Amino acid sequence: MSPVTITYADMKSMVIVEKDNVTMVKANGVEVTSDFTGVPMAEILAKAGVPDGNVTFKMSAPDGYVMVYTRDQLEGSVLGLKRNGTTLTGDVNTDPIQLVMPGQRGALWIKVPVNIEIDKD
Repeated sequence: MSPVTITYADMKSMVIVEKDNVTMVKANGVEVTSDFTGVPMAEILAKAGVPDGNVTFKMSAPDGYVMVYTRDQLEGSVLGLKRNGTTLTGDVNTDPIQLVMPGQRGALWIKVPVNIEIDKD
C-alpha cells in the first residue's frame, strides 16, 4: 500500500458523529465520562484504502506510544476532535485528539495518533 496523508482539515470535512456519555477507565481505575465529537475510524480507514480481509492497524503517537488494533476493535470508534464541546489539540498533555473506543479500557485510547500502518495478514 502506498502512504496516504490525512490532515486535520481533511478530517473536518469528513462525516462527523457524536458519542455521548462515553466512559473511559483510566489505568488507576478512575472512570471519566465525556461526550465526544469526531470522525469515525471507518471513514478515515476507507479514505486510506484499507484492503478487505484480515488486517491489523499499528497506531503510533508522538510520545512513542504504539498500539496494534484489529478491524473489529476499531469498529464503532472515532477519532475525537472535541470533548464536552471543547476542541481537542495535538498537544498530548492538554486536551489531546484521541482515539475514542467506547467499551474499551483507557490504555487502548491512543492520544494524538500521528501514524497508522496497515498490515494485511
